[in-house]
Amino acid sequence: HPNLVYDINVLREKINDAFVSLMQGYSPLSENVWVASADDEHLSVTEATVTRKLKAVSTSRAGGPDSLPNWTLKEYADILAPPIADILNTFQKCRVPRVGKLADVPPLPKVPTICDFIKDLRPISPMSTLSKVAEGIVIKKELKPIILSSVDSGQFGFIPGSSTTFALISMLHHWLCATDGNGSTI
Repeated sequence: HPNLVYDINVLREKINDAFVSLMQGYSPLSENVWVASADDEHLSVTEATVTRKLKAVSTSRAGGPDSLPNWTLKEYADILAPPIADILNTFQKCRVPRVGKLADVPPLPKVPTICDFIKDLRPISPMSTLSKVAEGIVIKKELKPIILSSVDSGQFGFIPGSSTTFALISMLHHWLCATDGNGSTI
């Protein structure tokens, strides 16, 4: 937009100020926050799990702020898995190291012509691939079982091993049970 033509450094600062202004109502979490329960166990990650996750990394996606190419992680998964598993297993206090929280935040335009930085730009923050691998392991081992145990048995979408076919069979079963032998209609 003609009103937003600036020197590149001024433009950078203005976009940064716009993104930072969105967070002014929030205070950062304390470094000492730690939620624990009596039955907490240390999450142990095996080399095989890390190898499997690294081999599944998409090479067509950006690697993140650590500048570690995804093809390197995928190609050398067998060699890199043992040290990465050791690193992940050292997170005894359930805290992510500061380096795992770093991200570049490039602005992505929502519209062809930008008139307002806050309304027309979307901040995206690609995480490092290793942080995504760690996140996937925690989700699969800790979060997913808890969520799936509390999901209604009539839920078919987004459930592993389920499908729309199962939903249709269940629906047809309920319809047939409702009309079974009593002359009712649905």
